[in-house]
This record gives sequence, structure tokens and C-alpha cells, in this order.
Amino acid sequence: MLDLLDRKILTELDINSRAPLTEIGKKVGASKETVKYRIDKLVSSGIITEFYTAFNTAKLNHFYYKLLIKLHNVTPQLENEILNYIKKQKYCAYLGSSQGNYDVVILLMVKTPNQFQGFITELKKNYGEHIIEKDMHFPLNITRFNIRLYDNCEKIRTVYEQDERINNKINELDLKILNLLSINARMPLVEIGHKLNLDPKVVKYRIKRLEKEKIILRYMVAIDYNKLGKKFTQINFIIKDLDSIPEITDFFDKTNKCIHSIQLLGKYDLTIEIFVDDNEEIRNILGEFKKRFSGKYLSYDILDLYKEHAIIWGLFYWN
Repeated sequence: MLDLLDRKILTELDINSRAPLTEIGKKVGASKETVKYRIDKLVSSGIITEFYTAFNTAKLNHFYYKLLIKLHNVTPQLENEILNYIKKQKYCAYLGSSQGNYDVVILLMVKTPNQFQGFITELKKNYGEHIIEKDMHFPLNITRFNIRLYDNCEKIRTVYEQDERINNKINELDLKILNLLSINARMPLVEIGHKLNLDPKVVKYRIKRLEKEKIILRYMVAIDYNKLGKKFTQINFIIKDLDSIPEITDFFDKTNKCIHSIQLLGKYDLTIEIFVDDNEEIRNILGEFKKRFSGKYLSYDILDLYKEHAIIWGLFYWN
């Protein structure tokens, strides 16, 4: 069970997981040594699964596509085979198992629609007879809220829009730095410099420039909600009044349970991802939502994301 100090440290790491230990210590009221000990313990216990970096991938000419799949006539062994196949594919950025209208949630990162179509073609060629339904979506914009694990904590949001804005200043060295930060957002400048044969001052300069140009958006932390006794839930909405999406996003933000709000092009118009204590909490939140937004949405589906098989951020070495 996490105490208040653990919850404060996790919250600070999700605001800036690259922050120095002394800076985190000042914010949470603990020594540098205590903060390091607590972070190491959170990592070793599996609560923190990784420190990662959010990028504006559109500026790198990479784009996310979301795919929801319902499986048919599969044994547990065959389902694992399908999941392992997807996980090994080049463009897989996220893979999760869910309960609800769909069994599998996939996020792909590709440069072109043809690459996305190629993934679909090969998936159907290998397992098409077991895929009874699939729904494809293009995320228009993604809002990432910070994890809020205690009262009166700082609240921030990071917005990323998938419009095609290619940045010609990015070179191979920048991409190598981005790839290392995607693997470990807390990697020290000295270690990055050693791996790339660069002076740490050069690494620092390039990172600052990438931050200024909003290619690097934020440094965050991924946690295993199951180990906190939380349910990670995705709600997919079909919205009647699309102008109400910002207001709906604000509503879920104020629950302090929301991690992502994603506006989509596809069957669904909006995805909300939240972590809750139990089914009763999600019912209460949706009950308030129905009262407030009656007439502004048509329907919604709930997916319980009970297992994440792949979260891969180091994709910037692709050609």
C-alpha cells in the first residue's frame, strides 16, 4: 500500500520524470536519498514500469492509428499466439487485452496509411478467420493529464495534435537522442553522451532545443494500476454534438481519475481513459456524465483494460 510520500513522488514523476532527485525532494518534503530509495522501491516492486517521454511524433512524420479487434472462436493458446504475433510487428506501439465489446486494443505508429493497411493485410492473412470485428480510428488529438494520487496536487495537461508538420531540422543524431529518452526518460546526460560519443553539454543543448521546438512534450511515468488496486478503464463515446468534446474532456479531467482524452476519426468520436477503484466508482462517474451531457452523446462502450502486453516508445530509428 502506498503512503502519502510515495503518492507524491509518483505524481511529481508523472509531471516531469526527468526532474533531479533534489528538485523532487523539495516538492515532496523529503531528502534526495529518501526520494531515490522510494523510487528504486517503486521500480523494483513493479509499480513503476518505465519512465518515458512524450513526443510530437507528427513533427517526425510518424502518426498513430488505433485498432479495436473482437476475436472469434479462439482458445487461450490461440489468443496468446495472436497477441504475440501483434506484439512482434514493427509498428506496434501499444497492445492491450480488454473485456467488453472488443478483446484487443492496438495502437500503431506509422509514417503512411499504406503501412497501416499493410499491417491489417498481414494480420487478416494470418488470423482473419478469428477476427469477427475490427474498428479503425485515427486520433486527431491526444490530451494526456497527469496522474493525481493525492488531494490538492498540481494539475497539468499535455495536448498533442496529429497534423502533418515535418521538422527539417531533425537529424540522425537528434533521433538517436530521442530514442534513448524514449527507452528511459531519466537517463543522465553523461550516459547519453557515452552511448552516442558526445559531450554531455552537446546532449543538453540538443535536448533543450527539442523541448523548445515542442518535439519533446513531456517526461512521464508509466505505472501498473493493478498493483495499486485500480482498474484501468477505456470509455469510447459516439458524440452527437462534437462541439461538446472540450466540455466533456474537462468533466473527466475534474474527476482526477482521467489519464487520456483522445478525439478520434472513426466509429467512435472520443476515447476517455481513467483509473478507478472499482465498478461502482465508474458507475457513479458515468451517472454524473449522463445527467450533465444528456442529448450531447449517442452511446458509449466500456472496455476494461486488464492486461498490457506492449508499450513501446522507442520507434524513431525507423526508416
